[in-house]
Amino acid sequence: HSRNCRHTRREQCEAGVKIIQKYRPEVKSLRDIPLELLQEHKNEFDPVIYKRCEYVIKENMRLLSACNDLNNNDLVSFGQRISQSHIGLRDDYEVSCKELDILVDLADQEQSILGSRMMGGGFGGCTINLVKEEAIEEVGQKISKEYKARTGLDLTMYTGKIQNGTTLIEDN
Repeated sequence: HSRNCRHTRREQCEAGVKIIQKYRPEVKSLRDIPLELLQEHKNEFDPVIYKRCEYVIKENMRLLSACNDLNNNDLVSFGQRISQSHIGLRDDYEVSCKELDILVDLADQEQSILGSRMMGGGFGGCTINLVKEEAIEEVGQKISKEYKARTGLDLTMYTGKIQNGTTLIEDN
């Protein structure tokens, strides 16, 4: 089911690109389309296709802003963008599910969680949460308990630590 839905989302986005290519033939993908251009041609889109394309364009914008947040060590803004991403995945791209939404809602209620969103291709899976280190255990237990109460499901929590990303090593 999820594989077919992901395929459908891709086709919807490709259909949106084709509409814009009538006006801008140089456009190859949604990353080439400014939000203003998409909005300018909104009336030509099926509402669902428009919503999918708008999500992808806004997500690309969020990604660039999130990179700036990280470069500026602004984890609060970075966390807000993570949460905004989930809202888009849930409402516009429509790939979330009840269980993931419950987890994100529970995380959003916690002061020590700066952001939360679903991970993976959607339609189930897990969330990633930006949690203040000193609160990981307490918040994890609290969310696990409430998640079990709301869904009847046990929650498995994995803790990771942020490391340096890819770096260039100069060969001297």
